Amino acid sequence: MDDCLWKPERYNEIKEKVEPFLVSCGYDINSDVFWIPISGILGDNIKFRKEVDWYKGPTLIDLFDQMTIPNRDSTGPVRIPILDKMNDRGVMIFGKVESGTINIGDKIAVAPSLYPC
Repeated sequence: MDDCLWKPERYNEIKEKVEPFLVSCGYDINSDVFWIPISGILGDNIKFRKEVDWYKGPTLIDLFDQMTIPNRDSTGPVRIPILDKMNDRGVMIFGKVESGTINIGDKIAVAPSLYPC
């Protein structure tokens, strides 16, 4: 929003061009997507509101505070998407546990995704 001087026409143009792509990826525009104009250079509308007459919605941090975090299913199958890997003194893999629980002494097997991206 810095280069276009916070013009609502540019904001609406970006929304109109990005929405079809997000819909084609499977997102529901009405419930999964939130549009917030922000400044990457000055940080406007990230934590502190930028006073413009055409946008009265939340800042990015306000939106994060309003969102509910889904519960992780600790009784489901173990699912850990791989985020990164490192080859230093063996292979180290980094990921986030999305479901299930791993305990000391558990035997686990690593397998590729059944559904490639």
